[in-house]
Amino acid sequence: MRPSALYLSAAIAALTPYAGHAAEIIGAPGGWEVFRDEKSCGMTRDYDVPGETQMTVISYPAGDIRIMITNTGWSARRDELYDISYQLNGTAYAGAKAVGTGDRARKGFVSTFVADFADDFAKGSVLRVMLDGEEIERLSLTGSGAAMAMVDKCLVDLRTAVSKAEREKERRARLPKDPFARGSRESER
Repeated sequence: MRPSALYLSAAIAALTPYAGHAAEIIGAPGGWEVFRDEKSCGMTRDYDVPGETQMTVISYPAGDIRIMITNTGWSARRDELYDISYQLNGTAYAGAKAVGTGDRARKGFVSTFVADFADDFAKGSVLRVMLDGEEIERLSLTGSGAAMAMVDKCLVDLRTAVSKAEREKERRARLPKDPFARGSRESER
């Protein structure tokens, strides 16, 4: 088994960009819906299986990748830790806990991966999902290569926008807050 490429990150709140209404759909290659918001790019797909499983993959500029898998028939509990592992292209991804998530209609879990997982995911044909070592879901990755390529392009654009915003913020920080305030020019020199 490969050393753990999976690790637990902070809060589920980091996944809310897509669930929140700020995401913009930028394409739909290979049966995946690709989206972006101001902090991430991602892809989602619904599966025509009992409970209507949905998988959402979110990539962040720093390299983290989060996968959320939910189903209307599951009873996972928000914030509870689950022993979820994955098999993809003959590689097992395990060793950390997934965090329970959900709302009234859909429940499931979120796992966080390091960036190299994206390459395996894009080349994959099936993602096997295990809970405590037993398979609970088998999801087709058809079209994931084209969708991940669009996500990668989105991340390049997002990193450029973030860098530009940081440069502008630094430039603005050198300007006086109130150039008309008495003594502001002398105190800022």
